[in-house]
Amino acid sequence: EVESLDVLKWFRDEFLADMGYTYAVSLDAGDGRGIEQSVLSRFPLSDAKVWAETPLGGEHPQKWGRGDNEFAGQPITLRRSPLQVRLTVPAGAVMNPQGTPYAGDYQAILFVVHHKSGAPGGYWRDAEAKQFVKWLREATKPAAASELPMDAFVLGDFNARAGDQSVQTYLANGFEDTFVTAGVKQPRAKDRPTTATPTTPTAAADQDREYDSEVITHASERTIDFILASSGAAKRVVAGSAFVLGTGARERGADWRTTTPPAGWASDHYPCVIDVWPQ
Repeated sequence: EVESLDVLKWFRDEFLADMGYTYAVSLDAGDGRGIEQSVLSRFPLSDAKVWAETPLGGEHPQKWGRGDNEFAGQPITLRRSPLQVRLTVPAGAVMNPQGTPYAGDYQAILFVVHHKSGAPGGYWRDAEAKQFVKWLREATKPAAASELPMDAFVLGDFNARAGDQSVQTYLANGFEDTFVTAGVKQPRAKDRPTTATPTTPTAAADQDREYDSEVITHASERTIDFILASSGAAKRVVAGSAFVLGTGARERGADWRTTTPPAGWASDHYPCVIDVWPQ
């Protein structure tokens, strides 16, 4: 949740000076509050793209949880576009585990998301995820039949847990949770029953609580932030490398909506980290 490119560059220059983050991208995502998604990188970024206010199909339901839906009957539209950008790691820029530089360029698509928030917004997140998967297919499509799809990483605030339909849409379309791939988090049990509909706080998400304690990414003690990888990209994730960076946080069990955050508090979300070897 970044305010603007100017603010992103200010943060970089104030706190990350001389660390090599030369490349910065942040575009207007169409959010009414001005929230953008952004990328800082030591390596070149190109082909930045957003899809503000894209129709997602269908209409908003009459209810938002127990209350009335202010958008009832209106077409479902993308209000906060993901940011898509191409990352290029130039040949020779990094060393492989054997200590020699990689000979060729490595490229991957970064697809930075901030899905619709709020438990009643499950239907909206579902529509977003279905459209995002279509855009990802287009972005990673190989130029020739003999080539493999380009690697892709989908990352950010999903405002949903692994059992929710929106996250399941990515997983069903070949994306992997890199924290599971890295062996840091257990996968969800495939045979647990799902009893709720996608438009309500789902029972499947409630069943994820046993895994939330392994990798908490939000002040509510839930796992709602992910780094997903396409099948090719997942093979480059370094085993054991995934972690959530410790930051200032409230005590366990505190009401995150009403308890004052501690000194040094940065966000209600915590930074998720993986290592990837480009090949």
